[in-house]
Formats: sequence, structure tokens, C-alpha cells
Amino acid sequence: MSQGTTTIQRRREITPRLTINIGSKVLMRFGLTAGSSQESSSGEIQAELVGLSHYEYLILRLPPMPGLLSKLAMGISIKVRFIHEGTACLFAAEVLAYVTKPALLVFISYPQSLEALPLRQHRRITCAIPALIRSRVGDLKGIICDLSNGGCRLVLDMRGQSTARQLQVGENAVLQASLSPDGAPNAVSATLRSVEMEQFRFVSGVSFDSADDRFWASLESFLESASNLL
Repeated sequence: MSQGTTTIQRRREITPRLTINIGSKVLMRFGLTAGSSQESSSGEIQAELVGLSHYEYLILRLPPMPGLLSKLAMGISIKVRFIHEGTACLFAAEVLAYVTKPALLVFISYPQSLEALPLRQHRRITCAIPALIRSRVGDLKGIICDLSNGGCRLVLDMRGQSTARQLQVGENAVLQASLSPDGAPNAVSATLRSVEMEQFRFVSGVSFDSADDRFWASLESFLESASNLL
């Protein structure tokens, strides 16, 4: 057995398997260089996971940014943060290598440990509610596949709605859906808290920000009725 195979086997035994989908948006922050004692003051950069080999490395696609290449060097320490199914996940890694063509792709080390913080404070109800999201890239149709007092999970079909690919974590939008028996539409200002792309599907965790009293009353009534049926 080769040394590389032995190393991967040991990692399998002590390192939990990373649960993240290809196409997920992550936030990356430069941290400590090898032998350095001061943390970088640079802010977080949104990147996209485009590949990974479990227990070996991850591949992130970074946006073109002035001065970014000067920060990339083998051994540079980074912190990566992402949200998966209502849980905020954070891990530390090192830059292994990068290429600039056909895009800026950065290879980083597989995490040795993972910090996880559940974000959901409310019970979620599985559902299938047609919805419309009004965003900076236009109006997009989708389905709410689970719902709580604090937010929902929204799924869009990107076939015919390719502008959905431009949406990013932290964006504000207005979500419209019918939650009342009379079919009247309800609207709420919302924020995209996570973004994942799975083939033709765009999946986003959405938090509710502000709405009128009718929305909150309809939401509470819907959740109560659904809970009574489970």
C-alpha cells in the first residue's frame, strides 16, 4: 500500500465526511500564512465549490478580483464557511495550488475537523407550495419545499430561468406564495441565506425579514393546520 493511500485511509478513520453539494456557494477568508502570527484583515470572498475528492482536496472557483492572485500561495491558511440544510459549517484549510485558466480555480486541503452550528430555531413543515421570487435578476418561479416561522427552502428549475445562477448568498428579494385557504397571494421580504446548484435545480435557504400582519397570520395558520395533520 502506497504512502498516499495509507494517508487517505487514516483520514477516513478520523475525519468526518464533508457534506456539501457541488455548486454550493461558500465564503472564504484568508487567515494565517505558514509561520505567521497575524491574521489577514481581508474580508470574505464568495466562491463556488466545483469539485472535491473526499479526504484529499476541494476545488473552489473564485471570482476575478484585483490583487487576489497575490494572496494565493501554497501554505496560506484560509477559513471556509457554508450553510447546508439549515446548519452553518466552518472549517480551516490550506491552499494547495491554483490555476488561472480556464478560470481561477483554487485547490484547498480537505478539512480535518468541522464546526457546525444549527441555524433553525423553528420546526419545519415539508410542503410543495408554488412561489414567485422577485429579485434583481427578474421574477422567478419555484416551489417552497419546506416552511417554518422563520423561513423556507426554495427550489427553482433553472431550465428557462438561467438568470437564477446570478443570485448570491445575502441577496434580498420578495417572496410571494399563497398560504391562505382563499388562495390570496402573500408576500414577504426575504434574504437568501444559502445557495446550492444541483444540475438544473437552484436550491436556496431563505429567511423571512418583514411583512404585513396578514402574511404572519396566514403563515401561522398554515403551519398550525399542517402540524395537526402530521
